[in-house]
Amino acid sequence: MLIFGVQNGDGDAASALAAMGETSALPDLRTALAAASGGNKVSIAQAINYLSPEEGPSTMAKVLISVLEARGQHWSTIMDAAMGLRAFKDKESEEALLRAVEGENHYLVKCHSCESLLVRWGVEPSKIQWHPAIFGLIGDVREEDAIKDKAERGREAVRLLNQLKT
Repeated sequence: MLIFGVQNGDGDAASALAAMGETSALPDLRTALAAASGGNKVSIAQAINYLSPEEGPSTMAKVLISVLEARGQHWSTIMDAAMGLRAFKDKESEEALLRAVEGENHYLVKCHSCESLLVRWGVEPSKIQWHPAIFGLIGDVREEDAIKDKAERGREAVRLLNQLKT
């Protein structure tokens, strides 16, 4: 039944098969990934990466980056891609997460992009709210904020994040 779900592009079925360690599903997952979009694409790519890490994690990271940087996606789908990139250690996905923090993204996309970077870098605590200088920059501009320009706030958040990198 789960294979049937994957064959119909169901990301939840892909996640379940990955949790079961069902490597026999890889051909169906790869086929489904080619036609998938949005959150299903994120879930299927994560399942393939989990079941077949030797396949080249950068390939699945590129899939998640494409979702992270796609225009017209709902913010929750972009957020899922940002969270999914925690599992990858390549430079390209790190740069994509930094661009997500700096860019014109939903607040929760920025939060999870920051937290993904902190997790990847081994920074504790990895919750962005425990880093108030950065946390204050990724939300809406408040009257008391010294930096009002959104683009400048994004650049400053990235600069501060990079200082935490070990």
